Amino acid sequence: ATAARLDSTSVWPHTYLGDLKAWLGENDQAVEHYLRALDQDPAHVPTLNKLAVLHMNQGRMEEAEAIYRRSVAARPRFPRAYRDLGLLRYYDSDYEGARKIWEELAELAPDDYEAYSLLGVASFELEDYDHAEEMFLHSLEIEPSFAVYENLATLYYYDQRYEDSIAMARETLARKPDEYSAWRTLARACRLAPGHGDSAKVAFEKALEQVVELRGQYPNDPELMADHASFCAILGPREKSLVLLEKLETDFPELDAGTLFSIASTYEELGERERALDWLEKAVEKEVSFRKVDSYPVLKNLQTHPRYIALRAEYEK
Repeated sequence: ATAARLDSTSVWPHTYLGDLKAWLGENDQAVEHYLRALDQDPAHVPTLNKLAVLHMNQGRMEEAEAIYRRSVAARPRFPRAYRDLGLLRYYDSDYEGARKIWEELAELAPDDYEAYSLLGVASFELEDYDHAEEMFLHSLEIEPSFAVYENLATLYYYDQRYEDSIAMARETLARKPDEYSAWRTLARACRLAPGHGDSAKVAFEKALEQVVELRGQYPNDPELMADHASFCAILGPREKSLVLLEKLETDFPELDAGTLFSIASTYEELGERERALDWLEKAVEKEVSFRKVDSYPVLKNLQTHPRYIALRAEYEK
């Protein structure tokens, strides 16, 4: 505050005060300081980005997007603004919008490996697996990254290329040995690839160990709880899996599409087919695509069930 009084023409004192207020959870005052900073320099990109993040964290997506677009207009040759604007569209499930913005980023910064990684992520969500693979591989040519190897492992798993998924998961773990999601993907891919049964058991045990540890830090994270239930359905005990699934149902009235899909898969794993279909219907209502559903191995035996056939017909209308 003293710095702001001593130099009322500088953008930085109010930006720093905004950061402090945001850290303290005093969001309205943080916004006020960011706006006062922008009064001094309306094109100050760092402050614009901080203000956009604050709006986004509070669920004010329209305000956040308007600020990000100001940031892009202020410095049209600044890659980060495109990255962040694309992420805003991505988190709002506008994957096509995100991809278009990140295409601009790739044109602006053709040697930026992250631009192609982001393009791969958007294409994966749009189920354009060929383009996603191309972008991920191009990103690796520029600069190897454990995150891109992990994304490829996930892509290959959903594309039923299990040997390739195993190879990419292992590349991820070679760079980051305790990456939980890579162990999860490795376990699932090994389970479906012929000749990898022993590796699957080891990987599932490692993934279970890690999810238990993570849940010690984040006991009410529904995604981790759903993973925990899934691993218990495979490794045992069955009763523990059912307890976790019941807790998800009673304690979390609003779950995202991915968690709903995971719950459906776990119920099918447990032989609870009608409950699996109940949760699959909820997942599809949240716009889980049927390409994902059709290609998911655990749900393969559901495809001849009358409820599944009816659900698919309704989805395709």
